[in-house]
Amino acid sequence: MKIPITWLILLFVVIFSLGAISGYFYSRKDIVVYHMGDYLHLYPKMWPMYNLPIAEYSLILSYLNINDYDGAKRHLVRYIEETKYNAAVRMSVASKEEVMLIKRGIERANETLSSMDISFNKK
Repeated sequence: MKIPITWLILLFVVIFSLGAISGYFYSRKDIVVYHMGDYLHLYPKMWPMYNLPIAEYSLILSYLNINDYDGAKRHLVRYIEETKYNAAVRMSVASKEEVMLIKRGIERANETLSSMDISFNKK
């Protein structure tokens, strides 16, 4: 039994359309994607503050405001260490080129941290 080419084309179009529609709705399920200028940003709906370190910056600014430089430095070092960990985990899903960029960023952070005096004065 020979299937007419028009039926094969119609079947392909239907399957492709269903896949595209399903993918579109699935991608909108848990992640919000938006543009800021030329950059694409995204965040999980269950964590709307993802990658918005407002509280962290405010805490560091409050330490600087009262001249507690050790407190500010302590929190900055902690945030850098957390970000290095997140970057290392992200490398497991990144392409080779992206891994190179992430490694370079981690190396720069390590150089900065090693050149700093991160021993904190006790008050």
